Amino acid sequence: MSLSCGYLIVKPYERLFREFKRRAAPEEGIYSIPEEGRSPATYDKQYRGISRRPLQAWDERLRGAPGIEPPVELDAANAIRRLDDTGRSQEDFIFDLVDLTMVWGLLRSPSEWEIIWAGDRSQSAVAPADSRLLGYEPTWFTGDHFSAIADCLCFPCWHGTDPAGVAFREFHELLNANALFDRPDEAQEFLQYYRSFDWTETGDYVIAEIRSAAV
Repeated sequence: MSLSCGYLIVKPYERLFREFKRRAAPEEGIYSIPEEGRSPATYDKQYRGISRRPLQAWDERLRGAPGIEPPVELDAANAIRRLDDTGRSQEDFIFDLVDLTMVWGLLRSPSEWEIIWAGDRSQSAVAPADSRLLGYEPTWFTGDHFSAIADCLCFPCWHGTDPAGVAFREFHELLNANALFDRPDEAQEFLQYYRSFDWTETGDYVIAEIRSAAV
């Protein structure tokens, strides 16, 4: 089944910032990458895209495996697994608002999570009527939901960015307050430029429309 859209339960920007370990020294700070000694509230561009470690289905077969612990939100993770098994969720995406509401109600710490809806622009996905547009980004709908914006300009965990903070300055300035692009064509232009370097991440990108949502 080809993914076109769905809901994700993700970590808020503030939590992602708090848990991010690779802080830059103040004199090394570039783009919107967290710096030592700064709080998340001081950043004008606060990333609110897909690559925020969505809540995932738990596989009970992993229990007891070396180095693997059940998630804190075990009840909600088990519920997503049941949705996966019946085709009502895929790759962390929950398709129906009723199912989303059920999973959300199982969270022990809902204040540590938030809901977004994402749609693949190439598949003409219809957004929920009560959602609010956050912006557009090049990302993966599968796997770990890699985002070129997140890894290059906000939370470098894999390939990172240019050490001087110069190569992507023009695109960084185009990002809105959610560290996303206001227009899908800007996201596409950024992706083409990003992939022109030989050190950046390849893969099955989509230009995703990102919206805040609620139950």
